Amino acid sequence: FVKTRHDLAHFDLPEVFYTVQQERGVLLHKILGMIHNESEVERCLKYCRVRCIVLPERYNEISSIIRRILVQNDEVRRWFARGNKVYKERTISAEGKHYRPDRVVITPDGETIVVDFKFGDKHLPSYRQQVKKYMELVAEAGMPRVSGRIWYPLEGVIEKVE
Repeated sequence: FVKTRHDLAHFDLPEVFYTVQQERGVLLHKILGMIHNESEVERCLKYCRVRCIVLPERYNEISSIIRRILVQNDEVRRWFARGNKVYKERTISAEGKHYRPDRVVITPDGETIVVDFKFGDKHLPSYRQQVKKYMELVAEAGMPRVSGRIWYPLEGVIEKVE
């Protein structure tokens, strides 16, 4: 079963066909990209409902998933805690290319964590290389104590990237 989501066009997504699973992953990724910290979850979900980013028939499912994945473990809670400085999907230009980490978190104790969200069922080696590149660029920008994570929210899996 495939369908298109024309209502996601304002997120600059290409006009393509998505499976329901792919559509859900794109939607969850975008919602996580909107949330700065735990205090914004309900406001972001309400915004998505009002703007029909999440269709009414899917709202309960999507909002339940978002709430569940944000509290799945202490590390994830730390990334979305108040008091962090957060850069969400900010473009880094280097070497004539553009890079866009999903989330860069600078904690109050001075640690910088680069987090990349993955919603597919594949754990590809290229994901590690991608996050390593983000880490290198963030460190070159002068951020302190940089580490990286690949986060598979639907699986509850976090891979540390060294």
